[in-house]
Amino acid sequence: MLFASTTPEDVDEVFALVTRVLGGADAARALCLRDPSLLYTRPAAIRDSVAALEEVLGAPEARDALARNPTLMQGGRAAHVRQALSALTSVASGDAGAARDMVRRNTLLLGTRAETLLGAAEAIEDIFASRTAAFAVIFRHPGLLRSTPHTLITAHEELLEVFGSRPAVAELLSRNSSLLKARASTIRLTWQELLRLFGSPAEAARFATKQLGVLRSKPETVQAAAELLTQLFGRERAKSITEAVPVLLQIRAVVLDHNWKLVSSFLGPERAAEVVGAAAVVLCCRLGRLSGLLDTLVTVYGSQEVAAAAAPPVIYRYSDERIGSRFALVAQVLGLERARAAVLADSALLTCTSLALRARIERQIPVGDAAALAALEAHLGRESAVVVPRFEEPAPAPAEVREDGVRVRRRRLGAAGA
Repeated sequence: MLFASTTPEDVDEVFALVTRVLGGADAARALCLRDPSLLYTRPAAIRDSVAALEEVLGAPEARDALARNPTLMQGGRAAHVRQALSALTSVASGDAGAARDMVRRNTLLLGTRAETLLGAAEAIEDIFASRTAAFAVIFRHPGLLRSTPHTLITAHEELLEVFGSRPAVAELLSRNSSLLKARASTIRLTWQELLRLFGSPAEAARFATKQLGVLRSKPETVQAAAELLTQLFGRERAKSITEAVPVLLQIRAVVLDHNWKLVSSFLGPERAAEVVGAAAVVLCCRLGRLSGLLDTLVTVYGSQEVAAAAAPPVIYRYSDERIGSRFALVAQVLGLERARAAVLADSALLTCTSLALRARIERQIPVGDAAALAALEAHLGRESAVVVPRFEEPAPAPAEVREDGVRVRRRRLGAAGA
């Protein structure tokens, strides 16, 4: 709703201003739909803000900044923009070019109070005990300057508790400075969950060093994932699995549990544990993706029983689109049954790169099979121009409901082979 003081003439003038700034009516219309508040901003305020941005960044870059962050055109922003740039130049030790580089990568800095920017820079300098080292981190990750000094300092204190020394923490922050934006309580509680899983500060710290992002995860997510993995595999096996795929502790337990039930129903508990041990990433699939992969494996190998026994664990690291499209191409060259036999003999046909696919298919063609060689040339005539077709099938057969309630669907390849 427009303010009562906003007139149709104001709206027309605002739209004309935005159109001029963005270089076209379509872009202006899209921006106003994204942020309707622009239409009841005073035209004079928009003119002042745009002039300040063009003064700071130049017209082309000001246009890009406004398109990404239209709030910069709202009332009172002109003074903020100039003050923010002045503060950033001070942070960069007077280097206006470096200040503009930071703004180009994070336009939200221009809408941040100068006091916040300067306070955050001072806190980061205290953390690294070096203005040069602090600015190197700030320049790579300018968004840190939008954090409050309290957040930055308390996060650093918790990281010192975890890793023990300033040099160690500084080295880790050079790799992932976003840890400084985490709440101190999040770091503390997540660390406690890692201690509970790994049993010793040294092992927990080694894991956290490998997967720094885990310290920004919700503690309850880490706790639930760790408890489920321990319940399924035992503590030692759960530790080795999470060390191989650290992101598991950042996945919701409901997703991990759902995927485990699908895999264990498809493979049986013992084979499933073997596959997860070698390709734990299978538990990270988004809901619905894993069932698509299992369906595709049934199609590729001809039956669930053969797929469960023959598909190597590495297969489960790939998407159903990758596996299905590779098999569709092999089947177009060799025919369905021979394609299945070829995959049993060389499972890498399903996972290799496009450029390696031709040579692997060639090895499966019997000497003198002119039809298969012709099909190979038709589909893979030039190695540098291989196009792998999308895997498509006819309507699937009815789903089979197993004793544990998991639905397993058997598919046929249909037109992919002859």
